[in-house]
Amino acid sequence: MGFDLELLEIVRGINRPSLLKSERPAGDLEGRKMANKTGANRNILVKIFHVITDSLRSLLYSSKKTSQKATLQELYTFRQSSYVGAGAIGKLAEAINSDKQMQVDSNGIFRMCRIQYPKVEGNKLIGIPVVLDGGFFGLAPDHIVTFVFDPKSQTLEYYDSKGLTIEERGDAKTIQGKTLKEIADEMKAKYSADTLMQNSARHQRDIHNCGIYVSDYLLRRSQGESFDDIQKAPLTFAAANGQRRQDLIDYVEAKFPHQARN
Repeated sequence: MGFDLELLEIVRGINRPSLLKSERPAGDLEGRKMANKTGANRNILVKIFHVITDSLRSLLYSSKKTSQKATLQELYTFRQSSYVGAGAIGKLAEAINSDKQMQVDSNGIFRMCRIQYPKVEGNKLIGIPVVLDGGFFGLAPDHIVTFVFDPKSQTLEYYDSKGLTIEERGDAKTIQGKTLKEIADEMKAKYSADTLMQNSARHQRDIHNCGIYVSDYLLRRSQGESFDDIQKAPLTFAAANGQRRQDLIDYVEAKFPHQARN
């Protein structure tokens, strides 16, 4: 965390107005070009900062000695009306796995991690959330979606809260560098899935709640609701920004009471 704060101070220093002002007059063409170039360099450095901190969190999460503290701190991002961090969703995945109705492989939401594709255990559902990469220059925000395999019906489900299908996402790649079609094909081959089900209705109408919608989808599927059930009664915008966030925290903390008290 200290390293993150140090990087943050560096980025804040880059954003100081005194460093962005050109020595040339504001109306001078060369001066404006220099200012634009400096602003572009600043944006690149800010993006580098986010990539580095995301990678550090991934490494922290992968370490058993430090994962509990790191992810429980990130769990409280559920309480804010903002983007939910990978650590929080990873902790939710652990909680769902402890119920033994679904296996969630959360590696797909962490950079520098490889999707494991768990083995089928009876009729236990398999959930694999992944992150669509917004690109190094931040041309679009990262977006979390999820796959679920149902061994009982041999069906592969794809859920995107924006209502876009795998085909509509086209060549968009995940943070592991794979397209959604590549992941779907790998899952079909590994699990011998006969059918692919995708939602086409748009449930999310903001830019920050994708993690909440995916978390809600995985938890509801693990608790017995079907793909069709969730399509008929999707999470509302008000709940995504409010009560459902608290519900997710309560669910996770109930599974790890000793960790929650630390």
